[in-house]
Amino acid sequence: MVGSSLTGRTDFAEVACRLFKRDVISKALAEVEALCEDFSLELIEH
Repeated sequence: MVGSSLTGRTDFAEVACRLFKRDVISKALAEVEALCEDFSLELIEH
């Protein structure tokens, strides 16, 4: 696995995925959840 040249981290893809989930996916699910009363959404990770 190739590390980031700025931070030396090798888990860059994992961190990017976690930040995408936190900043985009979780907020989008919360917005849809607030607008719709007929069903419930939940993010399932595997």
